[in-house]
Amino acid sequence: MNPTHDLISVGQIVGTHGVKGQVKVISLTDIRDRFNQLDRVYLVGEELETFKAHIESSFLHKNKEIVKFKEWNNINDVEQFKNFYIKIPRNERPQLPEGEFYYDQIKGLNVITVDDTPLGTITEIFQTGGNDVYEVSDDDNQVLIPAIQQVVKDVDLHAGIIVVDLPEGLLEEE
Repeated sequence: MNPTHDLISVGQIVGTHGVKGQVKVISLTDIRDRFNQLDRVYLVGEELETFKAHIESSFLHKNKEIVKFKEWNNINDVEQFKNFYIKIPRNERPQLPEGEFYYDQIKGLNVITVDDTPLGTITEIFQTGGNDVYEVSDDDNQVLIPAIQQVVKDVDLHAGIIVVDLPEGLLEEE
């Protein structure tokens, strides 16, 4: 198994927990109780070595997930997985509600205004607390666009385009 390009990370193993084969995991997902919703996962290391595993149980402890895999039952078996990522196939991630998207679906999309003016490509997404902010760059310029309903008018993943209606003065030069 080595199609790691079709896998997405949901956690990173940062150490062991106890002696019965449990690992400490930093969750890379916003979905609560995510690891208890998974069965088969892939553990992928730095050199892309990959192991198939099945989650037996998971619980939250001191801001980390404690995960037990069915395949390994003692600390010696799981020590090798420190710094490995827990990954799932991209097509197995949960469907989001209408109008919501995963970051990797948004990054790289072309941005145009409602009057068809190209602005560039989304190169970064910042979480600001209230709303996300898209960094849109082209060869010459960079603009930060709030990812709010009043500004983002359409997201067309198939066409690779986001249509925005920019607030007055957002693109004006100083």
